[in-house]
Formats: sequence, structure tokens, C-alpha cells
Amino acid sequence: MKSRLFFWLVLLFTVLLIASASVNAQALTGDKIIGPSGDYTSLAAAITAINTNGVSGTLTLLIDSDLTESGSSEITTITLTGSNFLVIKPNVGKTPTVTFTAVAITPSTVANSGLAISGTVTNVGNITIDGSNTIGGTTRDMTFALNDATNGRYVISLNGETDNITFKNLKIVAAAIKPTTASGSRTYGIKSFSSAAGAADNLTITNCEIGSATAAFYYSIYKPDGGSTPYGSNLLISNNVLFAQHKGLSVWGSDGTSNINDNEITVVGNLTDTYVQNSVNGIYAESWLGTLNIYNNKVVSLKAKAITQTALKALYGIIVYNAGSPAGQTANVYNNFISNFTYEGDATTEASEVIGIAVDAADLTVNVYYNTIYMSNITTHPVYGIRVYDDVGQTAHIMNNIVVNTVDQDNAYAIYADPIANNCLQTSDYNDFFVSSANASVGYYNGTKYKTLTDWGTATSKDGNSISINPADPFGGAGQLTSLTDLHWVSKPDAMFSGTPIVGFTTDIDGDTRSVTNPYMGADEGAPLTAISDGYNDLPVEFSLQQNYPNPFNPSTKIVYQLPEKSSVKLAVYDVIGNEVAVLVNSLKEAGTHIIDFHPEKISAGVYYYTLKTDNRMVTKKMIFLK
Repeated sequence: MKSRLFFWLVLLFTVLLIASASVNAQALTGDKIIGPSGDYTSLAAAITAINTNGVSGTLTLLIDSDLTESGSSEITTITLTGSNFLVIKPNVGKTPTVTFTAVAITPSTVANSGLAISGTVTNVGNITIDGSNTIGGTTRDMTFALNDATNGRYVISLNGETDNITFKNLKIVAAAIKPTTASGSRTYGIKSFSSAAGAADNLTITNCEIGSATAAFYYSIYKPDGGSTPYGSNLLISNNVLFAQHKGLSVWGSDGTSNINDNEITVVGNLTDTYVQNSVNGIYAESWLGTLNIYNNKVVSLKAKAITQTALKALYGIIVYNAGSPAGQTANVYNNFISNFTYEGDATTEASEVIGIAVDAADLTVNVYYNTIYMSNITTHPVYGIRVYDDVGQTAHIMNNIVVNTVDQDNAYAIYADPIANNCLQTSDYNDFFVSSANASVGYYNGTKYKTLTDWGTATSKDGNSISINPADPFGGAGQLTSLTDLHWVSKPDAMFSGTPIVGFTTDIDGDTRSVTNPYMGADEGAPLTAISDGYNDLPVEFSLQQNYPNPFNPSTKIVYQLPEKSSVKLAVYDVIGNEVAVLVNSLKEAGTHIIDFHPEKISAGVYYYTLKTDNRMVTKKMIFLK
């Protein structure tokens, strides 16, 4: 009896081994050609085989020709984990377009999608969709197009636990746009939804072009995770060109260290229809865990187009918002260009704000460093370069930014801080806050408008080292900003735009190294500013003494002078009756640009004069010291 039982157990075990070997032998691996004469005639057929047989090792689907995919494909195999990977890319030298038509409306995980990746129970991941037709290439040679104006909403959708997904070098277009007349009728480039099963950890979207100026998605990238569902960790959205009607990218619920960087974003407004939901944004980030870095991005155009609406919608170049993250998280918003705002349409019953960078994150720390913001083209609506909302527990640090607001109206500001019950604006200094019209104000603080930087500094005890100078007067001039849509310096700017070093922020929007002693304000470092206190840099062509900045000042100011040749120099400060009250320099100095920090300690508030003398030249300028 025991021997017979043993026989049957051995037989059963052998059958299971054979069955397992048979299944494993069917798992897909290696290269498979997708096209009329390939291993599979459609992407859908290949995905069906993947879901049935699984993947072993690395499977590469090589798209060999244009494809029209009717219905929705969904990758669900749980074999894509560990050492098993799926790559979808063009065959060598090919530039295919994969067009998704007649998309499905059920089940929910694939509804309205061209291609779906769904981890509804456990991870379905380890997938790379690479649009380059060379190994390791960076050219965008493959296009995914959604051509279903009735049911199409998502070109690509991720659902649940979809870890280690990468989209790179891909063009994503809307061949047909779903009318945006209601919240359920919008077209997205890439959408990622978490679920109770999990979220998209290690999601990377890089070097993709999503949408176009004439066929923009409602959202280019949409990731509304967090809250009651898990947060996806280690998000990277980098080096993309995004066109959107409503939001360039909207990211909720990222975890770990998440980076949104080097993207170029154009928001064109609704193209033909009437529905706009909530605010219009270049970058919207909400409720993150860990550290969120938003840097080196260019919001080159931000347009709201409100047709037959009763209320205007707010425009934000970048907004960081917290509606539920635990306390203690940090966002760094730095090295961004933001400009070219317009508002069109017929909604007139309510005014709505237009903001370059908005900080609205309760219980979190937001650092706004080295950004260049140029506000223009707006009429009748409140316009703020930087706005800090008064949120409980929020900490905002505003440093080394250039903010220009040329809007000629009473509700235009370079910086706006809401009532200060929570003291959210803890640091603001070494900024250039400039408004060009008599109607505008440099700042708004705790319910009061302050026309000048001096008034703002006196009221807030901030920005003692800031300036109020137009760096784009005119655009394209020597040492000025280039244009409305390109906020680089044309050439090396004046030393008056020097900021202060910030630990950990050592490069500019182009990756150029910043000066470790006197970095420039704004996102672009320009040519290196190597001058230090009483130091010098490259040779000037003429003798000059510049206006001190800031002026008026308290507690300190900078004085910049230039020498075309090595000279004996005396730089001194005098009161109004000619008494010498301070000698700042009295020695032989090398040719170059010199920067002096003046910290008066024993003089009274009032008007003073500072004089620069050499062997054969002398020049005097006036300064005002406040206490």
C-alpha cells in the first residue's frame, strides 16, 4: 500500500514538473518583430501572448511598421517582476506610428485607454517603452497616437501597482481630441492611478514630446495618487516637451525623492470647447512625502481660454499645494523660467489671480530659489510674481529670484504674502523685485500694499540685500534678459544682480556651475561672476562707480566700482556737510570689477555720499541709510 502511494506521488510530481517545464518553455523572451510580416501582426496580439505565456528574461517587441490598434490593449502578466523585463521600441531605423482607435470602455482598468498597464493585485512592471530606433539612443522615432474622439481619454494609463515603468524618447499625440465639455470628457497623454493594491514606484517619463500646439492634451501628464490610496515613490519627470490645454503636468502623492526637471511646458488653453476645471497650471504638485524637487523647467506660455463661462480660473506657472501630507515634507522650487501669461475669453463676473509661483502647502517647507519670473500681458486680474499663502505650519524661503511684473494695475505685485497669522514667509532676501508701473506695488504683506522695495523691507524686515531693477529693459540688450520666452541673460549681467550662495544649489538652469561666492540671481548664471568682497573679475573697459544696491538700505548695501587698470584707490563715505564717516578702501587695487559690502554701525539714518578717487579720476554718488 505504501509503495503504491509512493508510486502515485512520484508520478504526480513528475507530471507537475513536465507541466511546469512546458509552461516555462512557452514564456516569451528575446526579440519579437511586430508588423505585417513579423512574429505578431499587431501590438495587441503580442500583448495577448505575453499575458497568456508570461515573460522570461528580457522580451523586446520591435515595432517594424505603422500599426492601427483597434480596441484597448492591457498588460496584466505578473511575470514582469524580478529579472523579467519587457521593452517596446521601434525596429532599427524604423519610425513607426502606433494609432489606437475604437478604444474599449470596459473593464475599468482599461476603459478609454489605448494602452494600459494594470497591477490590480500585485506588481505588473519592469516595462520600458522607448521611442528611439537605436540602442541607447535619444531620438524620438516612435509615435503613439490616440484617434478616438468619442471614448478616447488616455493614450497610456497605469493602474495600481506598476513599479519600474519607463517612458522615454516617445512622441504621444492626439489625432482626435475628445470634447472637453465636462469633467468626464478630457484627453490625457499619460495617466497613472494608484489603487489599494499599490502605486507606481520608480515611474520615469523622460525625453518625451506629448501633444502639440494645435492638438494639446487636456493634461499632458496626470498622476493623482495619494490620500486614501498609496503614494508612488521616486518619481522622475524630466526633459519632456509638453503641450496642454489645462495643466502641463499634475502630480499628487509622490514619495521618497521625486524630481520634476528640465521640462518645457506650453499651456494653450481650451482649443474649441467650454469646460475648464479648477486652476490652469504649468506644473501642479500636491501632497507629497519626502522631498520634491521642481527645477530647471521652462513654462514658456501659459494661456487660459474661457469661453461661455461665468467664472474665471486662476493661472499658476508653478503651484505647490498640500491638502493632506503629514508635516515635515520639503519642496525645492528652483532654477525655473516662467513667463508669457495671457487670458482670453468672455468670463467677466469674477476676477481670478495670475501667479508665477504659488506656495500653498500647510505644514510643509517650500524653498523658492533662483527662479526668473516675468509677468505681463494681463489686464483686470490680480497678478503676483510669487505668492505665499498663509497656511498653518508652512515655512517659505524666497531667495535669489528675479521677479518682474510689468502689469499696469493696482492689484499687480512682485511678491504677495497673505495675512501673517502663521508667519509663513520666514525668509526673503537677495531677490530682484521689480514693478514697472506707478499703479503696481513691489509687495503686499498682511493686508497692506507697499509701493517700493524700501517700504516693503521696512514693513517686513526682509529683503535687506534685495534690489528693484528691471533686467529686461530692453529685452535683448547687453547684460539683459533675452526675450519674453527665453529668460537667459544675453551677455554677462551687471554685478548688481549678484545673489548669495545657497548650500546644495550649485548649478543653474543649464547645468552650469554657479559662483561659490557671488552667484547671480535668477535661473541663469550667465558668465561667471567671480568678484568677491573687495575682489575683482575680468577687466572692464572704463572707470566707473555704480549706484549702491539696495538703496535706500538697512542694514547693509553693496558698492561696485570698476578699474580699467591697476590704480591707487580711495573709497570713502561722507555725510551731507562733508565729514568723512567711513573709509572702505584705501590701497592699490588691481584692474577689474570690485564689490564692497558696507555695514554702517555708528552712523545715524540719513543721506550720505560715497566717493571713489584714483590718481586722476573722482566720482561721487548719493546713498540713503534707514534705521
